[in-house]
Amino acid sequence: MVFKFKSENGNKIRGCFFSKMRSFFSADFFRDHHIGWFLIFIVGLNFLSWVALAIFLIFSGRLSFLIMHYNVYFGVDWIGDWWQVFLFPTVAAFFGILDAGLSFRLYAQKEKVIAYILLLTAFFVQIGCVIYIASFLIINY
Repeated sequence: MVFKFKSENGNKIRGCFFSKMRSFFSADFFRDHHIGWFLIFIVGLNFLSWVALAIFLIFSGRLSFLIMHYNVYFGVDWIGDWWQVFLFPTVAAFFGILDAGLSFRLYAQKEKVIAYILLLTAFFVQIGCVIYIASFLIINY
């Protein structure tokens, strides 16, 4: 038996989620090419960070006593476990989502320049995360 829900005016409610998602992604924010490229690079760099860490931890077999930070003057000054490495891409993903949400809201209010600056900031946070992951992999290899 199939239940059909009806709204107050008698129309069938179907695909409400998909229609809202379609209207969300059809906004002018996602049609802007600069924003599209920023979002692609932000998501791609964060994905690259997660994959690089996962591959390193799987193939190295080292899950404890990982060198988290190396200082030229003092040497190793921070040693951690495997799960602590994933905090950096997590924080970078949080900032990416937060900046993308804020830039979406600001772009809807016709503040395009500030939306671009927020996405550029999220992009630089992702670049910093990739640099940290690369140095982590070089130090622990």
